[in-house]
Amino acid sequence: MKLLHFFVCTIVCLAQANHPKRLSKAEFRACVKKCGDQYEDCSRLISHLWRKFSENKDQIMKSMIRCCLQGEVDHKAAATLSFATCVRENCRAEMWG
Repeated sequence: MKLLHFFVCTIVCLAQANHPKRLSKAEFRACVKKCGDQYEDCSRLISHLWRKFSENKDQIMKSMIRCCLQGEVDHKAAATLSFATCVRENCRAEMWG
């Protein structure tokens, strides 16, 4: 029993040692701002579609979802892929909702 407890404690300690340190509030805020700027750059590519929203709403929605969420569950996805991958990889945050 003591041996099992030792192994469990060792695994937990190793897992925590590999977990990156939390960002300070200011660092986190700056990081999310940078990811938000990336999102704005992505969404700016479709700004012309908003003039005729009714005709383009499907394309607008697909593009906005891509800019925001593409690669959200793929932990190998590049941080530049979307807002979700940016905050996950750079800000140590996950998106839920």
